[in-house]
Amino acid sequence: MERVPTDGLDNRIDGMLASDVAMRIAIARADLEHRMAEIGLRRCDGWKIQEQLHDTETGTRWVFRPVHLRRDSPDLDASVILDHEGRPK
Repeated sequence: MERVPTDGLDNRIDGMLASDVAMRIAIARADLEHRMAEIGLRRCDGWKIQEQLHDTETGTRWVFRPVHLRRDSPDLDASVILDHEGRPK
């Protein structure tokens, strides 16, 4: 099958998609950082944000959770869900 020229349309769409995903990730991380701060989980005390990717039947789930080397982590997370085409849901 021959590829039809798109005058850079694919690159623009990919760029917009990447920007949208990056923005949603930044929002999810900021939301989690805010909720962590509300309950006293601070970076200066050793708290970090762990990132995990999970493949699901409907796409990929990017999960952010607080983690500490010496303390138990609370049941707290934020996530970004992408479909199989990489589009945020």
